[in-house]
Amino acid sequence: YRGVNYVVQGSEGELVKEAMCDCEDYLHDTLLNHCGSMLFQVHDELIFELPTSLPERIVRKVVGNLSILMERAALKYGIVAPTDADKVVLRWSESVKYLSSTDVEWSGGIGEWVNKRMGE
Repeated sequence: YRGVNYVVQGSEGELVKEAMCDCEDYLHDTLLNHCGSMLFQVHDELIFELPTSLPERIVRKVVGNLSILMERAALKYGIVAPTDADKVVLRWSESVKYLSSTDVEWSGGIGEWVNKRMGE
């Protein structure tokens, strides 16, 4: 069982690393460079911080675009990996479901950004 587990965990690590790089580049390249950041990774989750002063429509657009980037990282390896986003304001125990990958559409020029980055 250890051999199988090694392959699964190693592959998952590669997917998360790819998603981390894409998401960090996206935040750096967009207008949110100074008001949003990736804080850390916990297993297969990426934790981002956005200021509470951002308008809700901007937050939804950014969260949606980050979700798309994470899913695209998995698609590079031929894996479908739907994402969900939870919103935490003050305490982890009070988190609420914020966005599911089925709710997300390309927005805010993310398609052009990805195509430019991927050299398409």
